[in-house]
Amino acid sequence: MFYYGPLLSLFVVNRIWEVNVIRERGMRMFDRSAHLFIDFEFTMPEGKNNPFGFFPEIIEVGWILVKEDKIIDQYTSYVKPEAFPTLTSRCKKFLNITDEHVNQGILFEELVILLKKVNSEKPAIVTW
Repeated sequence: MFYYGPLLSLFVVNRIWEVNVIRERGMRMFDRSAHLFIDFEFTMPEGKNNPFGFFPEIIEVGWILVKEDKIIDQYTSYVKPEAFPTLTSRCKKFLNITDEHVNQGILFEELVILLKKVNSEKPAIVTW
């Protein structure tokens, strides 16, 4: 599993502060009590050009769900790629990940189910 630790916590605290500033200024986009801070990592082709037929797949996910400025849920997991199950050397090196990591991950369908549950809070979504 990957570890976000203090860096992600600091990021979330800063984003909560920014969201509160935006709320005070009256911007409606963040006029919600829940915010989902989410990060995805994707598969990559070997070169910088996409080979014919290649498309990126989610292979890591991490999120923190904040409601009324309190963390109410957090989750991290690898996600098993289906269309391109063997990671490229470039992907392994860039993300510091192995085929063994993702092979132990959840299925994409399971990720969708988990995201639907998190969405029941109707959060504003923040990605980076």
